[in-house]
Amino acid sequence: KRSLYQKQPLEPAPCFLRPSPYGQVPAPPGNSAHFQQTIPLSETASGTCPSPPVRAIISLYMETNLPENEPSYNYQPVLLASILLAAAGWSGLYLLLTRTLPTVLPRWVFFFLLVLASSGTSLPFLWLLHRRFNPNPFSPGLLQRQSLEFSLVVTILTWLQINRTFSLTLALVISVGVVLLDSLLQRLQRTSRRGP
Repeated sequence: KRSLYQKQPLEPAPCFLRPSPYGQVPAPPGNSAHFQQTIPLSETASGTCPSPPVRAIISLYMETNLPENEPSYNYQPVLLASILLAAAGWSGLYLLLTRTLPTVLPRWVFFFLLVLASSGTSLPFLWLLHRRFNPNPFSPGLLQRQSLEFSLVVTILTWLQINRTFSLTLALVISVGVVLLDSLLQRLQRTSRRGP
């Protein structure tokens, strides 16, 4: 018995379905035997046409099972970079807090290391959240931007706490503002990707 996926030359027929890029009309998963009995390849090659409803169903199946032009991303470099950032940030914070005094220069270094540590730590968790709840493909640049936004929020809240001006209301306002800004940026990206 000939396989449906075996590429074989077909004689042109006026009613034959448009060919699949895989060579033959693909059979539905788990139902290849019934598909062969319904529309044998010999009949379609010789010009015998299936009924119009069957042709419509097969055409719909062919269109919905074609490979989509969705980009495939490699997240390993980003995850590796996040591990390095987290290790450098947390180790630098430990050395800074245990071996220096809180003067002007170490304080700025503290905020810089806090950005590295929080962004590197949050990026793997953001990747897991997108894998779990986001059905659309997401780029590594999105993870980098969101981890940077998270680290900026953490740094701002830490600066407010040092200055004794931290409050839950202010933290909620800053967090909601950053989330809305990120949502706006994602919408602008989708709009520019679709084109006018």
